[in-house]
Amino acid sequence: MLYREYAPDPLLSAHIDAYWTLTHTQEDVQQQIILPDGCMDIIFNFGATCKTSSGSQTLQQGRTYLVGTMTRFTGTEMPPGTDLLGIRFRPASIQQFFSFGTICEITDQTIGIQSPFDFDGDPRSKPSSQFLNNFLGRRMSSSRNEFRQVIDVCIAARGLISVKQLAAHCCISLRQLERKFLQQTGIHPKQFISIIRNRAAMAAIKSKKADTTLLEIALDFGFYDHAHLSNEIKKFSGRVPSAI
Repeated sequence: MLYREYAPDPLLSAHIDAYWTLTHTQEDVQQQIILPDGCMDIIFNFGATCKTSSGSQTLQQGRTYLVGTMTRFTGTEMPPGTDLLGIRFRPASIQQFFSFGTICEITDQTIGIQSPFDFDGDPRSKPSSQFLNNFLGRRMSSSRNEFRQVIDVCIAARGLISVKQLAAHCCISLRQLERKFLQQTGIHPKQFISIIRNRAAMAAIKSKKADTTLLEIALDFGFYDHAHLSNEIKKFSGRVPSAI
């Protein structure tokens, strides 16, 4: 199984995290765990039919899918002949390009959509990064999404901020913050903050030095102790810290 990421045009990078491809040419079926990241994706299937959402959703060949913001990890089965192309939009950014109705209605879901592109699933016209850059560059709204500042504060804080602190920092009421998060990301602010914190903690675990303990990382990220960190990471990723 081969996973690759491609950077978008710098003019799009404030809203698009990456283009990505996933192919599998071996004879076995590969299992992949997908973790929440606060983002939304559009996925195009140019290859074999895959299963995602832990087997409950089928990605059929030649179809296009919208992946809502995830609050929990999910499993994906990649059979021989898998050939997926994805666009990963940064949190609260997909609306700069497309209107898919009420975002919170597709949280933790993968739904089939009519492709916004004219190549829809045809392997003979699989688009290049330049094609995507040109197409999305023409669609990108010129209006500024002020809510992205709220997202940036969460990310800069590595999730080490409370909902109340976030609202105060951004000069917005708690009720307004809740409503904006649901409108822009499909999830509650507490859920988003937790995702950012857990991902940052996992990154720290992966890159920790030999003399750094899990207790130190736990305390750095606001967990009570080693056990609290382990429990939260397992709920988030399905793995204990030692398996990361």
